Amino acid sequence: MTKRWSKLKKEVESLFADDLNLKAHCSDMDRAIDARKYNSGEHLSFQSLGNFRVVLGKNELWNFPKDFVKANEPETWPDGRPYSYTASDINRVVREYIDTPKSELLSKQFNNDLFGITKLLLAADRRIAPEKLEAHFRVSNNERVAPIIEARLSNKSSKKDALKRASS
Repeated sequence: MTKRWSKLKKEVESLFADDLNLKAHCSDMDRAIDARKYNSGEHLSFQSLGNFRVVLGKNELWNFPKDFVKANEPETWPDGRPYSYTASDINRVVREYIDTPKSELLSKQFNNDLFGITKLLLAADRRIAPEKLEAHFRVSNNERVAPIIEARLSNKSSKKDALKRASS
């Protein structure tokens, strides 16, 4: 997974606004799952799980599975099983986002994105003006997206002020 993630990370981070200190991280971990308990198997099975994080500066905005799967709360488990969502599932969502044409980004429904990572990627995407993103996300009031939009708007206004000072 390391090579695949590093290539995907490079591609997705190249879409982020230049003045945005946003990083996407993934670490691989293998987890043994008791197949007898969750899928009528006869032994343990091993899954490659990822620990995905999106960090703005030092502020962690999104963490999978920590923010979404609570070990003692079965109702939070996707498909009714703990760790039924693998690293490759999130990688596919990120790949789908990268491959989506700019003209479709604001209207596309990423149906396989169960945990909202595409909203963060969209908010950070340099191809879309911060004002359009602010209008797009104003209705949803997403607490994970808000810091990215705020940073993009403040960086843009800082650049405008610097240009005005330089020209005067």
